[in-house]
Amino acid sequence: MKLANWFTICSSLVLLPALVLAQPTSEASQQIVGRWEGIYKETKMSMPLIFRFTSTGKLVVAVPAGNRQGLRAYWANYQLDPKPNPMHIDLSFEGDHNVIQTIVEIPNPRTLKLQLRPTESSRKRPIAFRDEVQFQKVSETAIVPLTQLSEAERSTSGEGQFVMTTLIRSAILHRVETDQFAKHLIELGLNSTSTQNYRFQLSSKGNQLVLIARPKKAGIKSYIAVISSEPSRDQGSTQLGAAATICQSVRASTIAPPMPKVSPRNSDRAHPIITCGSGSAPLSF
Repeated sequence: MKLANWFTICSSLVLLPALVLAQPTSEASQQIVGRWEGIYKETKMSMPLIFRFTSTGKLVVAVPAGNRQGLRAYWANYQLDPKPNPMHIDLSFEGDHNVIQTIVEIPNPRTLKLQLRPTESSRKRPIAFRDEVQFQKVSETAIVPLTQLSEAERSTSGEGQFVMTTLIRSAILHRVETDQFAKHLIELGLNSTSTQNYRFQLSSKGNQLVLIARPKKAGIKSYIAVISSEPSRDQGSTQLGAAATICQSVRASTIAPPMPKVSPRNSDRAHPIITCGSGSAPLSF
């Protein structure tokens, strides 16, 4: 098993519908269900990871784009064997015929340890943890409610970025998990279209979702975010991967940035390329 497998898959695989797997029954199989966030660290590199384990054997993974100015999401089938110590977990990705076999541990209901790198070259599955990624559970579902909004609202300049990054992460997980875009902001954890400093708007059509944050007052920046996903063109699949970018106005403006340009996926890349329009720049998140 090579670490490169995990992230090469993110940018290159063509995705097919999940296999029907047995419903989890053990305590560990129930505890693993939810949304987990962690940081993968390697020499001169760190990468935030979002893992969403569903109760039906589907794992949705969201990772930064190569330039860290966007988000990519894809999925795998997972099977958990809670009997060994540490527990075994198998991940199967379309586009990679080898099942990734590794180990996982849930020390407490809010913490998950997952071995992403091989520890013994002669073994297919690691037998012990070493430099594992530690995840924290942030939600039982794909959506993280905006419970910190009141704190963010006290920072006029920070509210827009905080809300947009929170919404877009939830929205891309929702899309890949359900094959559908959210239709209302409340589905993504925001109970109102208006906050202290911004008005928010969500719309979706076809393979794209658009989120807009317009300032209520002068002196702060506006935002537009796009999620784009396309059906696989191979083997008649309709399963989707997704790409997301948030564009921030270069200058303070009460007008939303122009619609970003979306270059469709082709045979050379698994995800669309989203480019911010004039007067705006991609946000790192």
